[in-house]
Amino acid sequence: KYLCKECGRNPLATSNSMQVTNDTYGADLKKRDAQKLQKQLEQKADRLVTQEYGDYSIQKKTLETQRQDALAHLSETGQTAAEVNEQFDTLEQENPGCFDDPSKTFADLYMKSGLYIAEIVKRLFNSDSMKQTFPDEAQRLQHIFEHQVYGLAPTEIIYQIELHFILGFDGGELIEKHHLRQCDALPLAKDGTLEAKLDSIFG
Repeated sequence: KYLCKECGRNPLATSNSMQVTNDTYGADLKKRDAQKLQKQLEQKADRLVTQEYGDYSIQKKTLETQRQDALAHLSETGQTAAEVNEQFDTLEQENPGCFDDPSKTFADLYMKSGLYIAEIVKRLFNSDSMKQTFPDEAQRLQHIFEHQVYGLAPTEIIYQIELHFILGFDGGELIEKHHLRQCDALPLAKDGTLEAKLDSIFG
């Protein structure tokens, strides 16, 4: 219901089920990309923690613990945009036209860095078919966020970081409706209540 209707993949296994070997990019490039992403995530974590909780010394230990937890969670994927796009290349080869159809839906139900959703949005937005269907860029973006991409983040601070990452482009503040929410899907998947929760969240 919440993924590409053609592929039928398990949303909670996205990062494992779509992995392919990346022989194109050398180890040095991967390392530089990972270091750049790590620095960006650290800056976002610092900024968002300060915005949410304030800069009070009495809270320093708690804030630092939350910051480290957030960074540890965000760093678990260890993937660059190039690697994620290789996975989507494979997905598109297996499901031709999946990024050209405005009725197709995609979900990341355990978002970490927000990279998967961001790259999906780029592919949908840059699709020639989508451009023909929605010539107006603002309308195209609104359709994508309102009808095609869904995401859940397990904690509030991770959710805020991902919102800034995914909607941080020029014009992102104009997105009136999206389906990015804060909810820890893992325990719900384990106890068999995830589908019901998704219905209550997304309708």
